[in-house]
Amino acid sequence: MNSDHAQAEAPMPRKHFNTFALIGLSFAILNSWTAASASINLALGAGGPVGVVYGLLVGTVFATTIAVSLAELCHVFPSIGGQYHWAYAMAPKQYRAPIAYLAGWVGTTGWIALASSAPLYAGSTTMGIISIYKPDFIPDPWKLFCVYMGLTIYCGIINIWGVCILNKMNQAALLWSIVGAVTVFIVCLTVPSTQGHRSSASFIFTDFVNLTGWPDGIAWMLGLITAQYSLVGSDGASHIIDEIDRPHINAPKAMVLACLIGGTSAFLVLIAVLAGISDTESVISAGAAGIVEALYQATLNRAATLCLTLIMFGTILFAGPALMITSSRMVQAYAADGCLPFHKKLAYVSPKYQVPVYAVLFCCFWYVVFGVILFGSVIAVSSIVSASVVMLQLSYVVPIAGMLFGGRKRIFKRTNADGDKADEDDDEIPIPSDIKYTLGPVVGPIINTIALCYIVLTTVLFLFPSYIPVTSGTYMNYSVVVVSSTVMLAIVNWFAFARRGYTGPKDFKQILERAHVNRAE
Repeated sequence: MNSDHAQAEAPMPRKHFNTFALIGLSFAILNSWTAASASINLALGAGGPVGVVYGLLVGTVFATTIAVSLAELCHVFPSIGGQYHWAYAMAPKQYRAPIAYLAGWVGTTGWIALASSAPLYAGSTTMGIISIYKPDFIPDPWKLFCVYMGLTIYCGIINIWGVCILNKMNQAALLWSIVGAVTVFIVCLTVPSTQGHRSSASFIFTDFVNLTGWPDGIAWMLGLITAQYSLVGSDGASHIIDEIDRPHINAPKAMVLACLIGGTSAFLVLIAVLAGISDTESVISAGAAGIVEALYQATLNRAATLCLTLIMFGTILFAGPALMITSSRMVQAYAADGCLPFHKKLAYVSPKYQVPVYAVLFCCFWYVVFGVILFGSVIAVSSIVSASVVMLQLSYVVPIAGMLFGGRKRIFKRTNADGDKADEDDDEIPIPSDIKYTLGPVVGPIINTIALCYIVLTTVLFLFPSYIPVTSGTYMNYSVVVVSSTVMLAIVNWFAFARRGYTGPKDFKQILERAHVNRAE
């Protein structure tokens, strides 16, 4: 296979997902109410119930501005590379190659880190359940690692040999998650009420807890990590446009709907969970298994806690393969342009399985690397969560900023040119004439600006130590190490390998034209 045309010549995947399954996939990727519940300990320590409730409300609003900004780009440029290709399309012509390369590297790494958090929380949840039944149980890192590896192998098997069931699986994921959210909501509200230990409304909506050492305002903003972790990744649907019908319509729709449904379900579930909490500090000290402790406080029954936790575990079983789908497709698109070692293999789509098998195995390898980190420090869980959010948000900056600073005018000038000849810069980026989804010349820049400001603010905050003073490595936020190492590796790879032949996404026009084939209603 010619490396210059790795993506173009590879067999195209079948259409694995209908519209309902795509929405289910997007919702499973965000897995918002489970992700927010699993990371509730992070927000409780940095704002208490106030940090959880209002942080999630604020986070949903701002995450939606990011989602609609990316959805607009996806409508114009439906491409498997997502923000990697959008960065190339929106960047100034003379800087397109290095900017797209860095956006692709950070975005790909961010997706792999985010995807690895699913088995991380599956392991933590399992340890929490065992601890409920056996109070003297010690959740050693190797035990957590065993569960982690089991989920990793499961995700790899589904993504290679189980692709034929993904359509049905993602439809089931949406139904399971919604029914599960309703079940947890009802149980956590009604059981404490009937047993007479439900928390008061003032506790849920006004109680502020700050154990971080930071000033209250900064502490509350640090607690936004729970909201952002549960809502980041709205670009997920864009990375499987080759496997869906009418991608320019269905992918943007799924991106926005998943964010709105996810934010709403997470808000309602966490309100109910807070209603059952009687000891905030116990939930915080339980770490990544804090949600298990919260559910036990709500039900005061081990069997009920087990059932509710198994519902959450089920959503993780759906989310794990969905996250690996997206991360592997991101690897495939990035490798197809020669940006990674062994790029021919990583970009190759197996004719037998109709999936990029080596890209899936590449993701599994990095899952193992992240899993090994668990042996070094339990705090690695929160650090990987923070790092995944930061890196994905950074990958969104260039395409959204490009749309804000000139890209919108260029796109819609060409669209409304009535046959006028486009300039040379525009000729390199094929833009369709049937653009139906647009935020408009007034609302669009406002939403893009809000999204960018929120990304910059939270990206800086999420690199701060969670607690001060930092008296030991336990309180260190290692996400800054993960992010800086990622950028350094990108720079080393650029000078040692990629810059010799990389000029931007190869066959970019053909990629977009392939997606534009079925744009007609």
